[in-house]
Amino acid sequence: MSLRPENTDIEESADIGVTRGVVGKIEDRVMKHTSPFVTINKLGEYCTSPSAGRRRTIVKDLKYGNPPKMQRYHAAYEAIGNFVAGGCSDSSLVEGSIAELEKKSGLSEWADNDRANTILALQNFLTISPRLKISGKNVEVRKKYPARIRVGSVDVSVRPEFLLRFDSRGRSKVGAIKLVFSKTRPLTDEWAAYIGTGLRLYLADRFATTATPDIASCLVVDVLAGEVFAGPKSITKRTEDLKSSCSEIALWWRHL
Repeated sequence: MSLRPENTDIEESADIGVTRGVVGKIEDRVMKHTSPFVTINKLGEYCTSPSAGRRRTIVKDLKYGNPPKMQRYHAAYEAIGNFVAGGCSDSSLVEGSIAELEKKSGLSEWADNDRANTILALQNFLTISPRLKISGKNVEVRKKYPARIRVGSVDVSVRPEFLLRFDSRGRSKVGAIKLVFSKTRPLTDEWAAYIGTGLRLYLADRFATTATPDIASCLVVDVLAGEVFAGPKSITKRTEDLKSSCSEIALWWRHL
């Protein structure tokens, strides 16, 4: 199964890979997105950042791109994708990937570091997978649905990796799973709560006429930290914060 990670350390675009371009003075940088754009991870960070300078930097980096960084965790993403799509019932899908990775070494310092982090990610995911509580739910890979929603004048890339469909009290419900890989910047409870709220916004936008979003089933998984965050019970203010932040991002965008 071909899935691609969203990394809190790497800006997501339509095709995640090597982020290209050399960053110098802002006037020398090539504009990466011509219209206001933000990933749900960066929007969550924006909402929780007390620093105006940091918020400005988030928008600037989204508009002009970050310094080049290689994509990591390919093997983890593939194994986790197959494992979750199968209902987290066959741990050998992950254990086999760990065994294969343990046989490899000496490729390069970068590759060895990525291999070690990928093994950690897979081990963590096996440990936390029961907390996803997906038994009795139909797991669907999100790829056939658009990755983005529009919030005000901003394109927000949400990109849940999986959708969860189930019935509850005679009603069709839908949830989502968002995977986050970050070695250096683990999610805080509040950061994850904004991402979970964003997942609900996405589901409400995409499935308005067919299913009811279930906030408790909007799951944010910080794979490297070994944490699973369920969607927050209180979403009204957070939803307004997300919308207000998008309005601010649109204003920043014009002046950077």
